[in-house]
Amino acid sequence: MWIKLKVFRACLLAAILYSCETWIGANLSSLVKIYNDILCATLGVRSSTCRDLLYLESGVAPPEAFIAERQYNFLCRMLKDMDMHRPLFLVLDMCILERTPMGKQIETLLSGDGKFVSSARSALITKVSSSTSTRRSFYNELNPRFTVHSVYRSRIYFSEFDRLAWSRLRLTSTSLTIEKARWRGQPSEERRCPCGEIQSEKHFLLSCPLIPRNPQLSYTSLPAFMDNADQSLVMESAKKILSAASVL
Repeated sequence: MWIKLKVFRACLLAAILYSCETWIGANLSSLVKIYNDILCATLGVRSSTCRDLLYLESGVAPPEAFIAERQYNFLCRMLKDMDMHRPLFLVLDMCILERTPMGKQIETLLSGDGKFVSSARSALITKVSSSTSTRRSFYNELNPRFTVHSVYRSRIYFSEFDRLAWSRLRLTSTSLTIEKARWRGQPSEERRCPCGEIQSEKHFLLSCPLIPRNPQLSYTSLPAFMDNADQSLVMESAKKILSAASVL
């Protein structure tokens, strides 16, 4: 998995964000969609996966924050040698005085400390930790410290089929009945498992008597399951749990 993310950062970002320092004030909506779609494909999850969870899980910065930080650094470099770039700064001053979209963006960029990526991640953590949505609540309980899992950073090989099931479960990008109920807008208390309990990803992982458990894994909480030392076994179990739960 780390190879995919490395290619994403080294090749794709270099291609689609080439010369983004000069895009000050530009409309980024088309680029953001491409960026997010490629990231979803890299992790193997649906394109409708919650963007905040996608960024926190992968450790990849939101494109707006990544571009803003590069633009800030570019402007700071130019400011250090104003004499050499005086024609450029005459134009920028005119934009600021005329309150053009570019001028407003320049003021916004230079009014901060330049740490747009870290600030964006902190804002995402605050948003997810305070959210009441079932997807974000599950992820909050699964990854309470909002760390990027070692699977995405380690060079250890894992079966890609097992890893896909593992990532989809973590990001609630599954085809379980509970996910289909979310699409229909069905209240969570009405999403019942055949065993009688309220159906949820946590229920399937920890307590559903209809789901077979791996006797080699012992856990009583979501973090204990996902952070088990034997990640290959965890991924294989996640795939089997999803397979069994998909027919309930």
